[in-house]
Amino acid sequence: MALYFFQYELRHQRDYSDFRTEFAKLNAIEVMEGLWCFKEEKTSCVKLRDRFFWLVERTDRLMFIKATDWASLTARTTAFHP
Repeated sequence: MALYFFQYELRHQRDYSDFRTEFAKLNAIEVMEGLWCFKEEKTSCVKLRDRFFWLVERTDRLMFIKATDWASLTARTTAFHP
């Protein structure tokens, strides 16, 4: 199972409930302000981006990063810490 980091900027005043519903399915944990971490299998960063693409505005920002090695100092949680 791969570890992913996810950050987003929703830049519009609109109803993002579909985005939030789909995001909740990831069971992500906020490890730092605005930086989320989750585990997922049988996917890729491109597939994740495409999964959320239809739920946001064209000028919103999404970033998915698949981690191969990482470390932190005083993160909000150590749930995924190596």
